Amino acid sequence: MKTRAIVVLVLALVCGASAAVGVSRLRQAGGVDTACVVVARGDIPRGRMLTEDQVEIRDWPSSMIPRHAVQKVEDVVGRAAAVPIVAGDVEQENVLHGRHVRRRGGAKASADQAEARRAEGKR
Repeated sequence: MKTRAIVVLVLALVCGASAAVGVSRLRQAGGVDTACVVVARGDIPRGRMLTEDQVEIRDWPSSMIPRHAVQKVEDVVGRAAAVPIVAGDVEQENVLHGRHVRRRGGAKASADQAEARRAEGKR
């Protein structure tokens, strides 16, 4: 081997070893503070009613949790997505319709009725 190749190989080994030691120390130090949040298991289209099997609880770094994050599964079940939700996204109050959706004229309709009206409009 040429001297240049040996120097590059040694440098790569030193960099790899130092990265491994750094990660190991970070994990032993306790890492990052986390909290539980509700996240989407898969993509959820706009207007879809959320069910328990579409979401899950995950630990999330506390410093990265959005202000309106939902922390209980029961707080999202039965609510409709106001915008498309991507798999792995933290569920937030401001992207979910409430348990009741307002109709024009002010009368309340259940979210199930609102979804049925949307389905009829797509025919």
